[in-house]
Amino acid sequence: MGREVSSWRWVRRDDVDDDRWNRVVRSDERSLPYGLTEVLDARAKQWGGLVRNDYEAVCPIPYRRIAGCVNVSRMPLGLQQLGIFYAPSCRVIQEANSVEAWSELNAALEALPKSFVWIDLHFHEGLPLIKPEGLWWKSGPWGWMRCWNRQNAVLHLENEYQLNFEGFSEQTRRNLKKAQSAQLGLFEHDSPEVLIQAFEQHQVKRYGAMPKDFLNSVRWQMHALIHQRKGMVHTVYGPGNEFLAGAFWWFQGDRVVLYFSTATEAGRELQAMSYLINEVVLQASGTWRRLDFEGSQAPGLFRFYLGWGAQPKPYLRVQRFRIPFP
Repeated sequence: MGREVSSWRWVRRDDVDDDRWNRVVRSDERSLPYGLTEVLDARAKQWGGLVRNDYEAVCPIPYRRIAGCVNVSRMPLGLQQLGIFYAPSCRVIQEANSVEAWSELNAALEALPKSFVWIDLHFHEGLPLIKPEGLWWKSGPWGWMRCWNRQNAVLHLENEYQLNFEGFSEQTRRNLKKAQSAQLGLFEHDSPEVLIQAFEQHQVKRYGAMPKDFLNSVRWQMHALIHQRKGMVHTVYGPGNEFLAGAFWWFQGDRVVLYFSTATEAGRELQAMSYLINEVVLQASGTWRRLDFEGSQAPGLFRFYLGWGAQPKPYLRVQRFRIPFP
């Protein structure tokens, strides 16, 4: 028997069945939180969705209307990955090779209204590039598409801590040895405001100013997740109660996501972030399935995440221009 032909349709936000949509997102094997309706409502000014058959799969599409007649879709601030989420009854992504997976994505995007002239979205892990490296271009009668890898790193936590520790790199172990000799302490009840203020005071000096919309978006999301008991702040202090580093963890399914982090110059010198992450790995080993570092496009920071024994989990940035009128 051949594979069932998929049928995708566009659904406006007002017509989305929230219960069925969220059931699909929560049951997807990746346990990514970004496709939940309450997250999309908070992060996207407008969004709709592509639905496969009878809610076998869903694909959120944030967008805004410009010039009164065309739609442009871009990633909302504060979200890393979107893409197609599959219900357990629909195993296309688990069974498909890369060509079939691309065919499924193209079938979904073809269901978008013709008013969508531009999309620039991140499609989550499980949809590999046909070419594993570099930039991939494709053109057709509808216009053109290009895509490339973005980097994520995920640490699997099913094992006991000692087995996870054995997967740490030598550099990570040296960092931990330095941190553990520095009389650091972990605190679990600070407000997200502590992280935001520390980020503005220390990270901005290092990397430059961040858009206010980004920090406001992150602040709102952290407060909402704490209220829903889906998030937690961890901070590290040194002697004299000096703030050194902090992180916010987002919980979804079997995944713990490093959603936001910051460190001072003194914290970097004392390896306070290594101390913090190690404490979380110690607590989560054997309880959670995976720790998602949310990756980094900065090579040094990405290597830092891989040093914990994390596995590269690339996801895709996809840009597509579509000719709106034949």
